[in-house]
Amino acid sequence: MRDIAKEFNIPVILATQLNRGKKDDEKKIPTMSRIRDSGRVEEFARGVWFLHRPAAYDSEEDPNKLVLRIAKSSHGPTFDLNL
Repeated sequence: MRDIAKEFNIPVILATQLNRGKKDDEKKIPTMSRIRDSGRVEEFARGVWFLHRPAAYDSEEDPNKLVLRIAKSSHGPTFDLNL
């Protein structure tokens, strides 16, 4: 993927499935360890972003709240942004 992006000077976006079987994470907040083949994603990606709706797992949360989690950024910090 990185070679394609460099050759054509374009961004490449990859969508991947999260592992669901984490019982220790009650709020189901996405993390790098929940990505399938996370080692390869972490190695090649320049950035990893997650979208998360807390209301899907907690009925007391605002149903309109959406969180963008920057889990990896090769050019800056990682953080959560409420949308």
